[in-house]
Amino acid sequence: MSSKPYDQAFKYLAEQDPLSLMILLGCLRPDERARIRHLPRELNISTLLPDQIYLIETGRETFIAHIEAQTIYDPLIPQRMAEYGARLWMKHRLPLRSFVLLLTSRGLPERVIARGEIIAGDLKIKTRYRLVKLWQVSARVALATGRDNLIPFVPLMRGGEAEMEQGAQRLGSVEDYRQQRDLSLHFIVLGGLRYNRDDILELVGRRGMIPLDQLKESSMYKYIVEEGVKEGIEKGIEKGIKKGIEKGIKKGIEKGIKEGRKEGQAQGFAQAILLFVSERFPGVDVSEQIKRIKNPDTLQKLYADIIKMSDAAELKKRLSRIAKSSR
Repeated sequence: MSSKPYDQAFKYLAEQDPLSLMILLGCLRPDERARIRHLPRELNISTLLPDQIYLIETGRETFIAHIEAQTIYDPLIPQRMAEYGARLWMKHRLPLRSFVLLLTSRGLPERVIARGEIIAGDLKIKTRYRLVKLWQVSARVALATGRDNLIPFVPLMRGGEAEMEQGAQRLGSVEDYRQQRDLSLHFIVLGGLRYNRDDILELVGRRGMIPLDQLKESSMYKYIVEEGVKEGIEKGIEKGIKKGIEKGIKKGIEKGIKEGRKEGQAQGFAQAILLFVSERFPGVDVSEQIKRIKNPDTLQKLYADIIKMSDAAELKKRLSRIAKSSR
């Protein structure tokens, strides 16, 4: 608001008598009762993070590409896409192309309109977006592009056993060691949305000729371990989680805790903790402290808490408290 007299007059009316101002604007009738509250004039919009946005410049055009990826269809996605679209245009002032990539058909209604709309009084925001259903995309065509980074999505694409075999085999031919390892783990994780993860692990090892020890070096392996541990706790462990982890979340974790042996449970959680610590805090050796903890409940809680720890010092402090309490 400037310091000009007429601006000051408006400000006075707006602050002292908002009802008169709304009557002046024709928003309210003179005899109409209404509750009016002042709101902060600063438009500090809360942070909203899209999954991915790009500035794309071609010889023909320049535009913003916005992509949201969904494992399970969210019925609120149309409204969210409208809000994303409005904010992206306000920030970049460029044409926008929006996409929703559905990895699975879970939660998808029979009829879906790829259009979002927000109507709030005089404000109307409309947006259109492209709904890409991954299971309708040809795995054979994706493989034919020769782009290795598309291989992990093959299990969720339209195709069958032949395409799965070809995808796993292509993983084995990726020359860069780190890229091969990461793509293989993504292949396993995404494949688990549609197939049995044990079968995917076996396929990668058989066709891709990629040893499990190589995969364990990646932090992504932590996710597979955690998922396996969850399954193990639910279904029980026969000889401890150690066996399940070493066999790549195979039948040891699925059978888990059947015999209910505390020793086996403790060993399993201890191995899971040590594996995770080696990934999260390289060079930190807490094996002796972990071996001294025999209570499986304590180990299970420690494993869950380690995920939230920010540094190794916090872990060592926690282990020290456990040691004191067990004396």
